[in-house]
Amino acid sequence: LKSERGLRSIYGYMAVTNGVASGFSPILVAFFRTFPGFTAAMYSAFSVVEFVGRSIGSALQYRIKIPEKKRYGFAFFVYQFYEAMDMCLLWLPYPLMLVNRAICGFLGSNSAILRSSAVQRYIPERLRSRVNALSSVLLTAGASVFSLLMGFLGEVLDYRWCVTIGGAVAMLASWLLIWGRRADVRKVYEV
Repeated sequence: LKSERGLRSIYGYMAVTNGVASGFSPILVAFFRTFPGFTAAMYSAFSVVEFVGRSIGSALQYRIKIPEKKRYGFAFFVYQFYEAMDMCLLWLPYPLMLVNRAICGFLGSNSAILRSSAVQRYIPERLRSRVNALSSVLLTAGASVFSLLMGFLGEVLDYRWCVTIGGAVAMLASWLLIWGRRADVRKVYEV
């Protein structure tokens, strides 16, 4: 990966955004259990709606073909949209939270499938297992670090601010790693 800035950028961003999402999980549970007017059952419905959005998005991804020249732009748009939706998530009324998660589930599954297929096409077959193993290590490291950081933030800040800050960090990572290195990242998406 030393010579592959595009792959490094994609994997770095995925480590940050997945790490932040892992850190969100306990924060979201705590928010729904402690914030007035919210319940654990509402959190369950919240999770189901996101799952349904992901399922529909995955089903449609195989029926809609995104032109090669538009894949990078679509992925970057989804990353920005997803992070912005995360930043405002806990500030919304509950029905809009459900809409937020359904849309994020739908778009998130589409970008994940697009990214995965692009990366697998880009990596030579003889290196795929090693690169995929490194990706797993980076995702696990990101989840560990950001779970710890989000837990710390949850001890000192309102849960809504924790999620907003986490989304902002992930958005910054997207701008630095995906947009800032767009020429290299575009090669991976549009191979």
